[in-house]
Amino acid sequence: MKRNHSAEEIAQCLAKADGLLEQGVKVVDVARILGVSRMTYYRWRRDQAGAPDESDLRRRLTRLEEENAALRRQLAQLTAGTTDAQSLGLLTFA
Repeated sequence: MKRNHSAEEIAQCLAKADGLLEQGVKVVDVARILGVSRMTYYRWRRDQAGAPDESDLRRRLTRLEEENAALRRQLAQLTAGTTDAQSLGLLTFA
């Protein structure tokens, strides 16, 4: 039977698995105790290892929003005809 686990449930299961693994329990037995297949356990581990934490995502979002605002200002200046592309640093020729 297929069951969708929430992110909180997965985090709790992996924390429990860490404790069991430290006690020397095999991964096969850990998966059985958690009620999931070994492949599900390994997928959870893989997904958890590759997932950036929330603060990294917020920092990246802030940087992208700042870059987007700067690009919008440059576009507004270009379309208003107040500046040419070379003075904005958009066109550089060697």
